[in-house]
Amino acid sequence: MKQVLTRMFSENGMREAHVVRHTTGLWVDMFERNDQEKLEQVHKVSMEGHSEHYAEDAAENWVTYVIRK
Repeated sequence: MKQVLTRMFSENGMREAHVVRHTTGLWVDMFERNDQEKLEQVHKVSMEGHSEHYAEDAAENWVTYVIRK
C-alpha cells in the first residue's frame, strides 16, 4: 500500500515529484514530461534513513532543476 504525502510541480509544468510512504519506507518518485507531453517516471529514490522533510527537500530539488537527471 502506498500513500502520497506531498506532490510538487515545476513552474513550467515539465516536472513533478511525489513524496510517497510505502510499506517498504519513504520514497520520492520523480517524473518528467517527454516530447509528446506524456508524464514519465524517471527516478524512484529510496529515502531510507531520512526524514519526511529530507524527502520533501529532494522533491523540491527535482522540480526546481537543482537535480538535472
